[in-house]
Amino acid sequence: MKAVRIDNGILLYYGNRIGRVQGEHAHVDSNFQNQRIIDFLKKQHVAEIEWKEGLYDRLLNTAADPEKKPKKVRIWQIRPEADVRIKFLSLDVFRESFGNPDLENYSCVYEGETEADNPEEIYLIYHMEQPEDYQGHPIAISDIIEQCGEEGSAYFYVDRYGLIQIQPDMEGEKMQQEMTL
Repeated sequence: MKAVRIDNGILLYYGNRIGRVQGEHAHVDSNFQNQRIIDFLKKQHVAEIEWKEGLYDRLLNTAADPEKKPKKVRIWQIRPEADVRIKFLSLDVFRESFGNPDLENYSCVYEGETEADNPEEIYLIYHMEQPEDYQGHPIAISDIIEQCGEEGSAYFYVDRYGLIQIQPDMEGEKMQQEMTL
């Protein structure tokens, strides 16, 4: 077994899932920061390495399963015409100043399927490299990730230091119902 390798976009170190590589970008758990990994990624033409704390733990429970069906996902970003004061705020500041996020102030910039199991992995995928039909900026603070399932949707606010599950106001629910996967 090779010490360091990439398998379907996942960076493996002695078989452990320690990061994700897409194109010239990599997110790697900071506990594994060493010269061997840096040299390996340079040989793979990775130009940008972002060291993230806790990534190993998040990837630990998302083992790849070839039988797994893709999951539906939407990425919501604040509309360009929305009040500029609500953009790029932490959830605490947003709620303190404006109440709960309302989907009426957001537009869906991506709707598709992913094999990612958790919102942290979805964040990594769409923050680093977006698919061709992605219509927004890379995922950033104040964006909302929606995981669509048979039981309904789960919403995650991109906060300054991670993701926070929320239930946004649904004044904009008409928009959401018009969009079908």
